[in-house]
Amino acid sequence: MRIAFLFNYPLIDNRPWKQALINGLAREHELLVLFGKSRIQDYVRGYLRRRSQIDVGERVRNTGEASPVKRTVKVLRSLGVAYETFASVNDATCRDKLLEFGADFVVTALDHRLSSKVLDSAPVFLNAHYGILPDVKGWNATEWSLLTHGNLSVSLHRVAPGIDTGEIYMTRPVTVAPGDTLEQLRGKCQDVALGMYRDFLASPEQYLASPARNEGGRTYYTMNRRLKGLVEELVRSGRVS
Repeated sequence: MRIAFLFNYPLIDNRPWKQALINGLAREHELLVLFGKSRIQDYVRGYLRRRSQIDVGERVRNTGEASPVKRTVKVLRSLGVAYETFASVNDATCRDKLLEFGADFVVTALDHRLSSKVLDSAPVFLNAHYGILPDVKGWNATEWSLLTHGNLSVSLHRVAPGIDTGEIYMTRPVTVAPGDTLEQLRGKCQDVALGMYRDFLASPEQYLASPARNEGGRTYYTMNRRLKGLVEELVRSGRVS
């Protein structure tokens, strides 16, 4: 099976869940990793945008599955997994690379939408949504799920045009414990997503045969830091689970 991955920021990507997934697949499948947002201005814009929304230091510390923090490109080199960088994964050159590779599945972990032309370059694009689908779509889905529903789950779904649309292949709950921070919950979501990807790619036919509908719900946008503080206080005090 041929599996491609679309990520951003190659110089600073260090997510253990990505590295663990790729490490487990590399022995049996042909893999290709394509990075976008490789220009210095992309890093600056990304940092400035996130600085106003999150504690950047805590995000670095809470990376999901426990393991030494390494750069993803270093792990790829050690495994002999091919990778390339582009200004954007929506560029024609990236799309052409996907077409040339002939991926059966594309795993995405991005901070922006994919163009319809890129989505036409492989049969199935996958995304792990850290929030309740189909009810909560869009940005900061973890926070909005906790605020509006009082609980949290992760859904693995097909990427389609629009925001967090496409059939849902599986949904799993995330344990929310009193005292958790939002960044710790993000790490928990990453661990759950890792297990979902492993299960799906071990037996894709099983999940492709009976997806759940992903219609309705609301699309949410960036939650301001003050409201995030309120959500975090609700979690810390045990008032959401």
